[in-house]
Amino acid sequence: MQRKRIIPCLLILAVMGCHALFAATIGPIKISVAKFPIAEWVSSQGYLGMGHFVAYSTVCRYGAVAVAHDTIMTAISGRNAIATFDGGVTWKSLTGGKLYTQIHGEVLPAGITDWPFSRIKDNYTMNTQNAVYQASHINNDLFVGGFFQCNDGAAAPVWERRVRYDGQFWVNDPYSLADSTANKCMPCEVIELPSGQLWFIWKNDYGSSGLHVKYSNDSGATWGKVNGVRVLESYNNHVGCTPYLAVPYLNGVAIMHSKPVSSVTTAGWNYSLNDVNNTPQPWSAFGLILNGYYVNSAIVRGSNYDTLYAALVMANNAGPVKVGVLTNGSWSVEEVGKSDISASNTGASGGDAYFDPFPTLLNGRAAVTSCGEDIYCLWADKSADSFRIYAKKRVGVNSWSDAITLVSQTERIYQLSVPLKCPAGYLPFFWDFYVDNTGGGLRFLNFDLTDVAVEKQPITSRPGIRICAIPNPFTSIVEMVLDNKSAASITRMAVYDIHGRVVRDLTSCGLLTGDRWSFTWDGKDKAGKVLASGAYLVRATADAQVAEKRFILAR
Repeated sequence: MQRKRIIPCLLILAVMGCHALFAATIGPIKISVAKFPIAEWVSSQGYLGMGHFVAYSTVCRYGAVAVAHDTIMTAISGRNAIATFDGGVTWKSLTGGKLYTQIHGEVLPAGITDWPFSRIKDNYTMNTQNAVYQASHINNDLFVGGFFQCNDGAAAPVWERRVRYDGQFWVNDPYSLADSTANKCMPCEVIELPSGQLWFIWKNDYGSSGLHVKYSNDSGATWGKVNGVRVLESYNNHVGCTPYLAVPYLNGVAIMHSKPVSSVTTAGWNYSLNDVNNTPQPWSAFGLILNGYYVNSAIVRGSNYDTLYAALVMANNAGPVKVGVLTNGSWSVEEVGKSDISASNTGASGGDAYFDPFPTLLNGRAAVTSCGEDIYCLWADKSADSFRIYAKKRVGVNSWSDAITLVSQTERIYQLSVPLKCPAGYLPFFWDFYVDNTGGGLRFLNFDLTDVAVEKQPITSRPGIRICAIPNPFTSIVEMVLDNKSAASITRMAVYDIHGRVVRDLTSCGLLTGDRWSFTWDGKDKAGKVLASGAYLVRATADAQVAEKRFILAR
């Protein structure tokens, strides 16, 4: 049976009308700049899930964690993070308080003066540049990797920290020094294996330019080298800023990155497996994934961590978006979509102009994630007058569903941040945007996937009533549109609070146009009293048919 493309009515009601029921979709929401002044700047450097300053050195990092559909956190700038505990309606600190939580960049104790800390200036303030945020593949923690000072051509200490989820909130663990002789100010990625082993990967510049790696078997107290060697791949300064991503693989680690092979940028991978003593063995040779592409994001699945998925985008060019799939030690590549977004450069280089003066290597802003047992690929595209974010579900080997349009907007989409793992039935994600000379902001969508599968059927084959609430959440006025394909008359339309009490009867307030009813509600009860923010339910009854829709009042 041919699959039908699904477009959420929350975004394009004016064009399409109400064509689907998304029972718990929240957003898109612009996270308040008034509450989080730093959120305004996510647009300028692509802070989401990555770091401060070198957006050009990293790609779609996973700085977001989704514990459940209502408990989500994300890094939003070079040093801060926020969380929601109600699905995205309100945003707080990682412990439920106001504002945000600083997760790195604080002042170190003044008594620390030994090497390498003796070289740190500015009252021992940690450098806020170049930190990479990486959600754990194993649990709901977040790792932060960075360096203490940027000193081109000289040694710089690099560090990591775990932001630990305690079952209710996230708290900062102490820092761990991974290496005291790294070169230049390059981003650092931290991942965790099921055994608890930590891996620290960074892009080193000057001298031994390339990827450098260390590991720890004692939660970061001490760090070792694979086979006594810190350098994984030496680029000889031929590759300045290419994406790299590490994931658990079998009982060891796999690192996907790009390097020049016969003068062609090549996406590939290396891996190291542990022996019975949990000691990493020498790295494999660089293996090919796809010529001419970057690895933009990666996840691991399988009970033995043996299946990898990697979103692939063309190196510095617009073009096809693909997903590499590793099974049984062998890569295959599947085409998912295409993007007209090329590498973002300012000025004469011809890319999409953004505030960031460096190439971001974010072609297509592609990301892979899992929602329960399902694999999804998200990517951004543009046309003459709009930018969009799409998603497809993998339904089989080299087989993907039709695209779901998640976002459509006129502002440029700069960076995309998606959790490594999403709760079954939901796809929460963040993106930041930029408008020339006027700044930008951060947006969030918690997309409900539960009705997508059935909506692959033509809507005319499913008689009945369905409800859309626009916008959702709303602040003052919400419109509720009923698709009434059976032409049944509306016998009751009412709004209920969370206790099941009727707060407003709208039965006599509807406007019928064709086979669609439209109702509006101003967030007040029948006495005209303004109701409090929170969740409400609208229930429509048409003869023997009943439809319900949950929506959020957020004043």
